[in-house]
Amino acid sequence: MKLYLAVLATLTAGERIAQAAHVVTELALAHPEAFRAWHSASNTVVVVTMDARALAMLYVTASLNGEACAMFCEPDRAGEQTAVAVFPSTAATRRLLRRAPLAGGALPAGVEPA
Repeated sequence: MKLYLAVLATLTAGERIAQAAHVVTELALAHPEAFRAWHSASNTVVVVTMDARALAMLYVTASLNGEACAMFCEPDRAGEQTAVAVFPSTAATRRLLRRAPLAGGALPAGVEPA
């Protein structure tokens, strides 16, 4: 079992890290049993980036498919959705994640490292 953290691609590297920490906390609180099972089974984390539309689609898809997932909306950014955490178990959710680049890659043009 892998834990996927999808963060908003337009964030700086520092903001991405903060949003990933926020959303993993939300997931642990919302789905403690799934979180404990993941932690004891694999403890594998994959962090990817997505645009706002893809983040929203990921959360809706995972939620509708009954997957353990959480969303974080940053209060300092007017409640903007900045991250989604999910334990993907359906083909639809895995397909969305497969397209997303790893978060350690290059930052978008105009975004400076934190």
